[in-house]
Amino acid sequence: MKEDKEKLYLSQLRGKSQMTQEEIAKQLGVSKFTWRNWEIGKSAPNLWELQKIKKIFNVSIDDIKILPKDTV
Repeated sequence: MKEDKEKLYLSQLRGKSQMTQEEIAKQLGVSKFTWRNWEIGKSAPNLWELQKIKKIFNVSIDDIKILPKDTV
């Protein structure tokens, strides 16, 4: 029986990994402000950036929830 995985927002993924915004941003090659904007829905990562995020957190792109833009 396949276990259903919960989809997680970027902030939840980062929290589970116990990384700071600065640490994850550095691994992705973006500024911590860019990462923060992704977490709060001011902007969103593109497909290339999502590929990097999935590798860092060892999840599939389908497991990542992105806040819709302008949620703030």
